[in-house]
Amino acid sequence: MSKELQENSSVELPDIIMKRIEKVCKEMKLDEEKKKKLIEEVKKEYMRCAFEPGEAIGIIAAQSISEPATQMCLDYNEKIIIKEKGRIFRLPIGLFVDRLMNACGYQSRNGIDVIDLPEDLELCALSMNSREKLVWKRIKSCVRLRNSEKLVKITTRSGRKVLASKSHSFIVRRNNRLVSVKGSDLREGMRIPVIRFLPHNSLETIEIEELEKEMRLDELFGFFLGTFVSEGYANTEHGIVSISNLDEEFMRNIRKFLEMFNFNYKEYFHERRFGKSRDLFIYSYSLSKFLKNNFGGKSSEKKIPNFVLSANENFVSGFLRAVFDGDGNIDLRNKLIRISSKSEELIDGIKILLNRFGIFSHKFKSKKNFHLHIPYKYAEIFSEKIGSCMRSKKKKLEKLVEISKKLKVESIEFHDLIPNFGNLLYELAKKLNYPTRYVNSFTKRQKIGRETLKRYIRLFENLSEKKGIDVRKELEILKQMANSDVVWDEIVRIEEVKPSTNYIYDISVEDEHNFTTFDGIVVHNTMRTYHVAGSAGVKVTYGLPRLIEIFDAKKQPETPFMTIYLKREYNNQETARKLAKEIVEKRLENLVKEITINLGNGWIEIEPEDLRKMDKIAKTIREKMSGTKVRKAGKKIIVIPKESDMRTLRMVKEKLRNMVIEGIKGIENAIVRKEGKDWIINTIGSNLEEIMKIKEVDETRTITNDLHETQRVLGIEAARNLIIREALNTMQEQGLNVDPRHVTLVADIMTFRGKVMAIGRYGVAGSKPSVLARAAFEETIKHLVRASIRHESEEFKGIFENVMIGQVIPSGTGMFDLIARFGEEE
Repeated sequence: MSKELQENSSVELPDIIMKRIEKVCKEMKLDEEKKKKLIEEVKKEYMRCAFEPGEAIGIIAAQSISEPATQMCLDYNEKIIIKEKGRIFRLPIGLFVDRLMNACGYQSRNGIDVIDLPEDLELCALSMNSREKLVWKRIKSCVRLRNSEKLVKITTRSGRKVLASKSHSFIVRRNNRLVSVKGSDLREGMRIPVIRFLPHNSLETIEIEELEKEMRLDELFGFFLGTFVSEGYANTEHGIVSISNLDEEFMRNIRKFLEMFNFNYKEYFHERRFGKSRDLFIYSYSLSKFLKNNFGGKSSEKKIPNFVLSANENFVSGFLRAVFDGDGNIDLRNKLIRISSKSEELIDGIKILLNRFGIFSHKFKSKKNFHLHIPYKYAEIFSEKIGSCMRSKKKKLEKLVEISKKLKVESIEFHDLIPNFGNLLYELAKKLNYPTRYVNSFTKRQKIGRETLKRYIRLFENLSEKKGIDVRKELEILKQMANSDVVWDEIVRIEEVKPSTNYIYDISVEDEHNFTTFDGIVVHNTMRTYHVAGSAGVKVTYGLPRLIEIFDAKKQPETPFMTIYLKREYNNQETARKLAKEIVEKRLENLVKEITINLGNGWIEIEPEDLRKMDKIAKTIREKMSGTKVRKAGKKIIVIPKESDMRTLRMVKEKLRNMVIEGIKGIENAIVRKEGKDWIINTIGSNLEEIMKIKEVDETRTITNDLHETQRVLGIEAARNLIIREALNTMQEQGLNVDPRHVTLVADIMTFRGKVMAIGRYGVAGSKPSVLARAAFEETIKHLVRASIRHESEEFKGIFENVMIGQVIPSGTGMFDLIARFGEEE
């Protein structure tokens, strides 16, 4: 921020801030003097937070300066976990972002829709920090991008799935560090983080609209709702809720809840084909409506509402106990706890609720049902936190707990393996004089089970204490690994699939730069996939895409970019900042409050934000839209087209919206940076011809990455030099050493005809005079047919065509004929 701006005490605060100040003064009963002091303090803070035009801020900054660039990532229907003002909910990321953009508006840059969220929204995502702990972090920004490419679908061993763009980044472990890799770089067998612990919430009550009362979220209410999910059905037409179960202890809890709230019910016993059964009918229209609206109707429609995810631990415990007592069972033979349902949404919800207690489960699908399996290692915590009210299941659970205690010592883990910890175990064993052969296998395979790791931590702690060797730092890292809130789940399948919509979405999370999907996979939201041009770097396409742009002589680069140098007398920060501010294009839509069509009068009304710019806006419209009448009316500008039909009005409105009023057309952003002694302006967008007209600009050094614009403004030699420079820089950036003569030769071929031509069928290769040479490159039949229609002939003057028919090529000795004289005397 400039010094002049900081010292400007006459700055006016926005209306929204002044309203808040008035509210605070009223609440705190401040007198005029204190109110004046408060306003001055707010002004100072407001000016401190101000930024210059062209200064990189928000999510745009993440894409234009030397920070990881946010990449568009997830499919519209990929659900994410969000926390708003203490309540957890899940919804598709596309729906979440679209709702925010529709409600709060957004900015569009380079085809990307962006919204920076205000802090008072209190929207948070579940994020993993560097210690592998899960925390709630504020969502700073949301992004939406049109997409036509296929997405990558990742499936893990535990049945988790995520659908993301190939450029989206995922988190992996490397030498005890969390690093991000692109989705396209993931391979089967690699491991990515999946949550096993959901930081608990403490929602104690809920207002139930259908019952017209506030309900306490206690264990008994949780048990009743879990019973409905597993054993119940709601008929809203007749106002009946039915629950079927034979276990007396199970049903006693239901009766206790119903009697507490005076619900009418009756029980019926039946003798059916497969044996006895019991149905309990609850007569309540409001209760049946509440249950069906929140938990679904048929078994295939069952789900877990968001308030259950936010509830306190006692409620969740009772809910899960009833769900597993109703639909679950304990398999002692396979040593696991399992549950099945026809509803995948219900299984996903149960899976997340189990994470509240640090229980990690595995999801499977059969022909008819979805299944959730809980490994025996979690039996003890399941018994302690959830348990069972049915005697038969209690006994089985106790046996499984006994089995798990024995197997924790003896068994080998296959699923909860921690990867890529480097030589830490080997170095630690060596330091403590412990036989390294016992840890060599883990070090070579670079994976170790969580319970095995905990045993080694206890062993190393004892050795450290006995031998008096300080290994606290190493042990701290091991404990961090063992106590992480995630399971490093193995990728078992990677496939390409079509996106469900034309858009893909991302959210930007503060500090940790990652967030969690509802299926539990932690994904990274930043990735460096663009070249950084200097310390202020502007996002520029580099690598293979840039080489393709150069050698295909693309009409316009994917990311037009300019480097503007200033003349010696103007080479200072103040001039550079002022110029950067002036050259950025400002369209009409950015300078007005609204543009509306007045159908009654057949004209368009424009309401500028700054009334001082009315004359300039009106003048520009007159110049660029000849034949259109423009006049001012109060605080509005009236634009009257030649015709007043709806179609014309809409077309004119769109043309007005995109009309450049200030700055230079094509320059979307400009960033000032210092390079040596020079103050340089980097721009997103290019307009070399107009930039050259500015007196402060040093036209001898200012360049663009647009080949055709360079040719048009500076000539073919300049375009040739740009091809050489850009190609060599791109390859050197990727660590490729190529002899400059190869690139120079290609540049000469592309430009020797006086214009930039692509290396390919529509350029150099397609313009050869020889029919057979063109046919030898690509589209053989097409070239031969076209030549026959045009009655072209082949003269065999080149190399390719002569090789094709086995003749001597016109090169070297093949360029001469030997002539001899016979029968003549000297």
